[in-house]
Amino acid sequence: MAGAGVLHVVTESGLGPVLTGLTPHGLRHGHQTWLDDLGIRYVLQSERTGREVPGMRGVYSHITQRMRDELTSGLQELWLVPDAARPPRADRPGGASSVGGSASARSGC
Repeated sequence: MAGAGVLHVVTESGLGPVLTGLTPHGLRHGHQTWLDDLGIRYVLQSERTGREVPGMRGVYSHITQRMRDELTSGLQELWLVPDAARPPRADRPGGASSVGGSASARSGC
């Protein structure tokens, strides 16, 4: 069996890693970074990452369709549009940085 916890793809020569060192846990960190970067609300981030919102915040916070729509469009933009082609966003801390930041910032912890 190939290395446990590493994502694999079937190639003509057999089973090989999608990307050396890429693990499901690493993808989870990258996805969380994208959610933070898009300004997705905590309650929706928690649902997507399988976490429960603690305390009264969990009792009174609810996910709306608008939140889901913003998430969908934001993730679609990050997936399809290269960093360099994204317009600057003045609503982000630091002013005119791109939605996704650099590729290295998105893939890290």
